[in-house]
Amino acid sequence: MMTSNEIFILEDDPEVRRALEAMLAKRAYQALFFADGDSLLAAAKQKSPACIILDLQLPGKSGLEVLAELHEAGYPTPVFMMSGHGSIETAVKAAKLGVVQFFEKPFKPNDLIDSIEKALAVEADRRPGRGKSGDVTTCDPPVLESFTPRERQIWERITKGYSSKDIARALGLSPRTVEDHRSNLLRKANVRTTAELLRAALAGFRRPKV
Repeated sequence: MMTSNEIFILEDDPEVRRALEAMLAKRAYQALFFADGDSLLAAAKQKSPACIILDLQLPGKSGLEVLAELHEAGYPTPVFMMSGHGSIETAVKAAKLGVVQFFEKPFKPNDLIDSIEKALAVEADRRPGRGKSGDVTTCDPPVLESFTPRERQIWERITKGYSSKDIARALGLSPRTVEDHRSNLLRKANVRTTAELLRAALAGFRRPKV
């Protein structure tokens, strides 16, 4: 079962957990933390989150070992890795095992969330049956018609994997303004997260319940 607003995180540092939880909550994602790799792998057998974030160095099974098991199983969810003691060799190994991006601590939380949403946009665009025209922006006309011209500009860039910072730069807006427009898009589409917004577009939007 896919849960588009949940993110599995392998991390045992309380301070890092609090920072990630607060950052993800701002975009309506629910962070589910695991202190060991086996617990995360067991949960991954039951459902598929929006993505997985792995800390490299933990007691017991390392993040790299968990990544290898997910890769071996052909797990479809995008996986990110973070570490305060990374090396080029480790980053190369992670890349060969399919990690989307490797973050060295400390990193800017917004950089991580932007990378997550870019990966989700790419994942959505690759799925078969995206729409009659093959364009992820294809959706139910009443919902599209509810978007303002500016919201349409932002929507088109979201579906191409642009981050809020990228969109702001391209349209000459502040990142905060872009976030406000993003929130309006989610409300009009009757979804909570950008991941759900993309999946709704793939399926054909349903009009929000009144």
